[in-house]
Amino acid sequence: MSATPRPTRFFLRPAMVPLAVALLASLAAPLHPALDSLAHFRLHLAVLLALACLSAWVNGLRRQALSGLAVLALAAVWTAPFLPGAAMSKAAAGPDGLRIVQFNAHSGNRAIATAAAHIRGFAPDVIIIQEAKFGPGGLADLLSDAWPVRARCRYPIWRGGILVLSRWPTIDDPAHACSSDSRLAAVRLLVRGKPVTFASLHLKWPWPINQAGQIDRLAPILAGLPHPLVLGGDFNAAPWSQAVSRVAALTGTRIAPGLRPSWLFLKAPDALRPAVGLPIDHVLVSEGIRIRTIRTGPSSGSDHLPVIADLALRQ
Repeated sequence: MSATPRPTRFFLRPAMVPLAVALLASLAAPLHPALDSLAHFRLHLAVLLALACLSAWVNGLRRQALSGLAVLALAAVWTAPFLPGAAMSKAAAGPDGLRIVQFNAHSGNRAIATAAAHIRGFAPDVIIIQEAKFGPGGLADLLSDAWPVRARCRYPIWRGGILVLSRWPTIDDPAHACSSDSRLAAVRLLVRGKPVTFASLHLKWPWPINQAGQIDRLAPILAGLPHPLVLGGDFNAAPWSQAVSRVAALTGTRIAPGLRPSWLFLKAPDALRPAVGLPIDHVLVSEGIRIRTIRTGPSSGSDHLPVIADLALRQ
């Protein structure tokens, strides 16, 4: 007679197989956008599988537990480069420092004044925004005294869009470029005498929404963005996803490492964000730019947290 109680065996075996399969499938994200959608929840799947493995081991299902641990080990190796602390400088900010704020303001944000106050408190050089309401009372209106609008692209179906605001002046004519769907804005700024490109990107939701097709359509523009380049955005994709990898490859950039759960359902308690939030807001940089630190800021009326990145331009 098995030492494992029948109800426990009945639950654990059916639970572990789909969790392990889903976690393995998330590692095959390049094969299909549906698998890339699974990849966004890779850490959540890993935690559930780890709990199932622990329960299986305690209840005597050693073979199942070891099999699950092998899958977890593979996922850990695959995802490790994107986890906190990888390849980040801890040098203090210097005269070559450049602070970026990336923020999806949320189209229904009812605390815009609070968001603007938070952004002012960060004292950024460049502000990259998605879902910004245009007109009186919007972030551009509240911040443009210190950070003039350098790029503005209006969404086709809403009175708002994406913005780049900065203390630094533009250097190109025309001053900025918008993609045909107004989901990408790019502008060249003169930063301490050096031209630098800054871009704001807002990707659609992943599969079954056609995020992959959107990246295909944006590919020529992304590939043509001049270096040095700072690209901030709401990618609606985890840092280890195929979507983010494609954008990084097209732009010749690398993603700022670290795990920053920046998105959570707007009505969910913010205390849940570290445990169940999704890391989908990113800053990518090209060669010639060093990432010093990156962190999230306080809740500012949006389902997304602002992301604050301290960078350095290499001379």
